[in-house]
Amino acid sequence: QEYRTEQEQLLTQLPMGGSQYQKWWYSERFKRPSTEFIPIDDLLIPYAASYFYTANRVTHVQHITAFELEERVTSGLYRDLGNLSDPGFTANRSASSKANDKIEGKEEDAYNEDGLRDVYEIYTWYKFDDDEISNGESAPYIITVDAYSEKVLAIYRNWEETDEKLEKLDWIVEWKFIPWRGAYGIGLPHLIGGISAALTGALRALLDSAHINNSATLTKLKGGKISGQNITVEPTQIVEIEG
Repeated sequence: QEYRTEQEQLLTQLPMGGSQYQKWWYSERFKRPSTEFIPIDDLLIPYAASYFYTANRVTHVQHITAFELEERVTSGLYRDLGNLSDPGFTANRSASSKANDKIEGKEEDAYNEDGLRDVYEIYTWYKFDDDEISNGESAPYIITVDAYSEKVLAIYRNWEETDEKLEKLDWIVEWKFIPWRGAYGIGLPHLIGGISAALTGALRALLDSAHINNSATLTKLKGGKISGQNITVEPTQIVEIEG
């Protein structure tokens, strides 16, 4: 049911960010596939990654409330770590998310009454000596970490149960506006960035010229006989001439 709404958000944001992401999973609660739009500032990949699907680590930053955390623990998605203290402050947020809040007219709650916290869902390759299936070799896992307590909430194998090759499963789909050399695509702001700077410089030059041409200037006749002379009058300057 949420597919159309999430897809519309993704497609309208795609030209602005260059790359956006869509996550898929099977919902045990609704007994059906579910999807979610992930904005580019909530998905982290290593600097050296040249391609999204081959990156050795992809991190989905999730912003969840204390209620949502409790629900996930109750459903068995996360392990119970006891009473995790609620962060007493709102986490550092990206410039784009703050700009989005300004557009929507939302204000941050300084006291964080909802217990909003960040959870890192990391899709990575890791070695677990105790895993009998991977035999301690590097294999794909999904590791979830609480950002504030730095405790591991969950670890899941990220391959098909019968797959002897342990091939990684992709739950996040990448969307690109204009593919570029790196792992991220580019959008309209990246294309017009240079033109915008040039237009800003041209506008400033025009304003300076208009200011100079309209500034107060005066020539004052001193009196006496007329004599030839060349005079350069600077803006806001009063110059006497022989006459």
